[in-house]
Amino acid sequence: MKHIFFFPLAFLFSGFIFLEKAKALELYSIVYSECQHHTGLILDVEEDELLLLDTKGESRKLPRQAIETILVYNTVENPLSGIDLRHKHVVLPRKVTIQGEPDFEFAGWPIRFLEDLIVFYDTQGKSHLVNVEQVKRFESASDLNRENPITLKHISFVFGFGSNMPRCRYLDESESSKVQPTRMLSDRISISKFLAVYQKGFDQLDRFESRTGYYARPYLYDTQTKLALLIQNDRYRAEIPQGLPLNFQWSTGRNFGPQGKLTLGLSEVSTLPNIEPVFAVQFSGKYHFLSLQYAGNISAFSYGEDFLINNR
Repeated sequence: MKHIFFFPLAFLFSGFIFLEKAKALELYSIVYSECQHHTGLILDVEEDELLLLDTKGESRKLPRQAIETILVYNTVENPLSGIDLRHKHVVLPRKVTIQGEPDFEFAGWPIRFLEDLIVFYDTQGKSHLVNVEQVKRFESASDLNRENPITLKHISFVFGFGSNMPRCRYLDESESSKVQPTRMLSDRISISKFLAVYQKGFDQLDRFESRTGYYARPYLYDTQTKLALLIQNDRYRAEIPQGLPLNFQWSTGRNFGPQGKLTLGLSEVSTLPNIEPVFAVQFSGKYHFLSLQYAGNISAFSYGEDFLINNR
């Protein structure tokens, strides 16, 4: 007869803040020759074109090659009057579930990428700052009603060209309430780098979303690091003395990625032909659709010798 007692040594914490409302919304004005421009949120970037949701709620496919300038604006209030899901270029939002107590869910589009953080713009005109480590699952939002445009609570803004584009000044009316750009990208290198960051972010998010389908939950193993003490009944005698009756357990990896659990020390191993606890190393892991379980009896590593017989 034997009993195992567990003593938690440490906890693995996630980020301090996993979800919060973004304090400001960042929009972009894509400027072409003769000051032709479109202002809104970037919803996708490909090799030759980008998808922009403009302030009127229409989705526009814009060519990358002819872009002359990108103006960056920041607003506190939502400037988009609505979202038209009937457009042929529309990209449907994702349903995102965030881990919490309780879980939080919204349907929206990724609009900015900041290392492990993603800013989403939802179908109610609100922005959310999400830590990818706290994403629980993604789902399709194909059940949204696409027959009628979504009307959003918003404040109408007039976006100016700023003082660094005198050739477009004639388009600026004499309105003091214009929102002026906080940043301007006007050379090919900076524009290319800016769009490359977006393209990489969208690609990585697509790959991340595809992985979530292979996991029952974001992290499959106990995140607590533990020290286990194995206490045996006096009437129980191990066939082979194993030394200290301890084992150490810890997990490794990340959510929806390579992850696993390691156990080192004296423990029962169901996959080994031993009826008593042995000094073993065990590993259980998962990556995408692959699952792995390994167990090894360290005492039996002296292959080719009568080690076990001599140590009975």
